[in-house]
Amino acid sequence: MIRWVSAQAYQDRLEPREWRRITATFTLVALPLFFFLPSLLAVLLAVALALKFVAIARTDERLAITAALGLMLIGGMAIYGQLRTLGLTLSFVALLVTMSVCKLLESRNRRDVHVLFLLETLLMLAFLMFSQSILIFLYLLFALAISVHGLVRFEQLGRARVQFARWRDMLRLLLIALPFAAAMFFLFPRIQPLWGMPQQGKGAVTGLPDEMSMDDLSSLAQSNEIAFRVRFADDKVPDSRKLYWRGPVLWHFDGKQWLQRRGDLFRGPAPYTYQKDSVVHYELTPVKAGLKWLPALDLPLQLPPDTPLGSAFQIAMPQTARGVVANRFSLASALDFRTDDELSRRDREDALQLPPGLTIPQTQGLAQRLLQENGNSARGFAEGFLKRLREEEFYYSLEPPPGAGNPETFLFRDRIGFCEHYTNAMVLAARSIGIPARVVIGYQGGARNPLNGDWVVREESAHAWAELWLDGEGWVRFDPTAAVAPNRILQGQLSGGVLTAGEDSRAFSTRIAENLGAVAWLRNAMDATQAFWQDWVIDLDRDQQNSLLQNLGLQTFGSAALIFVLLILLGVGSALLYWLWTRRPRSDDDAVARALRRKLAAWEKRGYSKATAESVAVFFRRIAKEVEEKQADRLNEAAARYEALRYREDDNASQLLSLLKRIRL
Repeated sequence: MIRWVSAQAYQDRLEPREWRRITATFTLVALPLFFFLPSLLAVLLAVALALKFVAIARTDERLAITAALGLMLIGGMAIYGQLRTLGLTLSFVALLVTMSVCKLLESRNRRDVHVLFLLETLLMLAFLMFSQSILIFLYLLFALAISVHGLVRFEQLGRARVQFARWRDMLRLLLIALPFAAAMFFLFPRIQPLWGMPQQGKGAVTGLPDEMSMDDLSSLAQSNEIAFRVRFADDKVPDSRKLYWRGPVLWHFDGKQWLQRRGDLFRGPAPYTYQKDSVVHYELTPVKAGLKWLPALDLPLQLPPDTPLGSAFQIAMPQTARGVVANRFSLASALDFRTDDELSRRDREDALQLPPGLTIPQTQGLAQRLLQENGNSARGFAEGFLKRLREEEFYYSLEPPPGAGNPETFLFRDRIGFCEHYTNAMVLAARSIGIPARVVIGYQGGARNPLNGDWVVREESAHAWAELWLDGEGWVRFDPTAAVAPNRILQGQLSGGVLTAGEDSRAFSTRIAENLGAVAWLRNAMDATQAFWQDWVIDLDRDQQNSLLQNLGLQTFGSAALIFVLLILLGVGSALLYWLWTRRPRSDDDAVARALRRKLAAWEKRGYSKATAESVAVFFRRIAKEVEEKQADRLNEAAARYEALRYREDDNASQLLSLLKRIRL
């Protein structure tokens, strides 16, 4: 491939040292995006960047051009081949990163550097499509500072007066810009987006599963990620034993997993009653992206607008018309409630369903005996079942032995399981003797952050419990896991803390954080900081902005007035900056002059003084006659480069600075 290069383009080429800086800056910006791309494409891009460094070291442009052509061909085919799997968003990002690396590979002159800077800015914006955490913001701020610093330094190359960007100047520029950016962000009228972030396909759905297999919740409970945050109104916080955050309700069992009933989300709930003094109001903020269920406290009363309540009081995560999951929800729940006394025929049949061929004679015999020993009542059976779990050798573990999903094996042989195994056994035992029962999965408990007052519920609090139909009482919750004695929690996976009534055990890392004061404080501080960032930056909406303006006494101003005020502030700030710029102390120093001043002061202490009427180049050549040959060569070269820079405006400032650093007298 032949590429004709004009004389001007040839003169605009940069030294290998500068290309190494530019490539390193590009790598710093682009590398984090590689972790979101398909593995094959990420490896290709990493190899391409490595080849760019090799091409710079060998001054081999053909190697870089060949790598660019190969990456364009193979990368394009890889993206096209996985288009359906990746989805539109990730495919666009993959194409942007691939084309940006191709541009870096074929870049060779000054004009290309400006294009690379614009591409780096686009890559930073693309990174925000995957994460908007405060740590990512700080990283991108650092990357932006590095990129701008490199651009300013690049613009100074080739000038006689070389004012290389100093970090002190960059920090000053950043400190001046941040207040204006913050004012525009918080005070400018909030406008609803025209579109929302597209979901990343089915893999984007996280949190509670729609079905329950015997290992789903145990794997979820080992995650330390925050699922959602809750802020109770008026600090009216319920007892932790009543914090059951309701998710999907499962009716059908196929012998291996529990499934939902079709149409439950579109059928209204049965009548219910509740104690008015048990109602709590709270604001729930989902933290983990892609949650499918809105986990409200039992029993949900106040729901988000246009959000249906399922027939079993489950709530799907509300979405806007654009498909964007809402940021926060104002909810109300009644902790003391009672469902309707009558059970419909369909509900009774579904709550007694057992898969064909399921034989559990020992479980059925145990259930029948417990029923007879406790007054032949459903409540008596439930209390007898829980009593057996408390008094006999049952153990709680995140890694139960194989076969724990079979109630025969679980109840009569191993007696080791997680919450889904206990719930599965209780519901099947109840159904085997004609007591309607169903499975509910959700979260249990939560931890209060003393720094901001929020309650944090993590994935490790995922839980399953049983609901039995009691004549005259309706659906009643029973938590068989809470009946396990605290001293029978296996230490291999969980910590040795106590398991209070109604509380599911939490993962080892959480209990350690609670026991170590410094670690707990640091964890709470990180959670509080992330919560503030989420509420006041990521999820800032009109309501919060109105609250902020009210606190500042600006709520009476309309949108047009606020824009007018912002324009005035912007004009005043610009005038102030211009005044400071014109009043700044003048200096003819540039990067080379500053380096020379330091060197001359150091050399003077060693007996090498420059005469007042002596030029720098003449001084260098004079003392070159007095030092060893190696340093003399460097001094003579420095003299020639200095004259070329000052009188011919050659592009050698960076080389001269590097040479001055190597001169030792």
